Amino acid sequence: MANISMQHAVPGPMSFNGNIANNWKVWFQRFNIYLLANQKETSKPRVKTAMLLNFIGEEGITIFNTFSFNGDDEQENYDLVVGKFKEYCEPQKNIIYERFKFYKCSQKPDQLFDSFLTELKSISNLCEFTNVDEMVRDRIVMGISNGSMQERLLRESGLTLKRAIDLCRTTEAARVQHQEMESKSVVLSIQEETRSQQSQKWMKNNQVKTNIASTKPEGKIGNTVNNFKTNFEKNVNNWLYKCKKCNREHGPKNCPAFGKICNFCKKLNHFSIGCRNNKKVQQVTEENSTENTSDGDFSGIFRIDSIIKVQSIEKAWWHEVQINNYKVKFKLDTGA
Repeated sequence: MANISMQHAVPGPMSFNGNIANNWKVWFQRFNIYLLANQKETSKPRVKTAMLLNFIGEEGITIFNTFSFNGDDEQENYDLVVGKFKEYCEPQKNIIYERFKFYKCSQKPDQLFDSFLTELKSISNLCEFTNVDEMVRDRIVMGISNGSMQERLLRESGLTLKRAIDLCRTTEAARVQHQEMESKSVVLSIQEETRSQQSQKWMKNNQVKTNIASTKPEGKIGNTVNNFKTNFEKNVNNWLYKCKKCNREHGPKNCPAFGKICNFCKKLNHFSIGCRNNKKVQQVTEENSTENTSDGDFSGIFRIDSIIKVQSIEKAWWHEVQINNYKVKFKLDTGA
């Protein structure tokens, strides 16, 4: 079987700016991974030295040329060269500053807990703490953004780093799930409110005076519109409304004026009270009676306190009646 050549990512040039100690630590870790992946970890020291100088970049070679060696053998000694680079980079590390960054590290408002934990552990690796777990645990308690979770951690007796991590992850997961449920509830509430408003609008636009016998409601509340429509169709014959043609209340197709002749316009299907041609303006005046009337003539029957005089623009049916020596005109209405 033919050998398959495998390509592995090579480490890029090392950066000698910023935190040089951390840069060296990360770069040298990637270089060792490359050696292992390509089965070069057992190569001769001079070969590994050449590979290190090849990958470390131009600035790294410039620094290498400042190192002091006793002869070419030392320059090709892999362990010695690595020690020289480590000695050059690590003194640049400021432990006080790294610890300052660790103590100031707090969870950002929108930062997930796992991201905050990774940041803490990364900084703690440069602080040379004697007990890293305890320091990270303490910083979690002091730097977590959730006040309720902070109180929960403070109440824990014998709190360990593992316990603190488990509690924070569980609380965060529950909070995220609760927010998702709340958002879904709001959406459902808005949808139900919209449906209710549409139902009310439909019923308002189709509202009539009803005399519907109570019926057993069907379906669920969410089907209000459909139920109303069904009841509308079932009870349409029981509805009453004020008819403009006869001026009475009745159901559909039950108008007593249907087929009748109007006494005013002589047309079909309405009474004179609902006749459109009989909508002229009438003037009605009321005059208080100033004449003394004798109660004796009509005692026990009625008493006239005022006279109503009606004037109509058009011709109408009137009859003159004499009451207590007064002539009064009355308009006659057949009720048809």
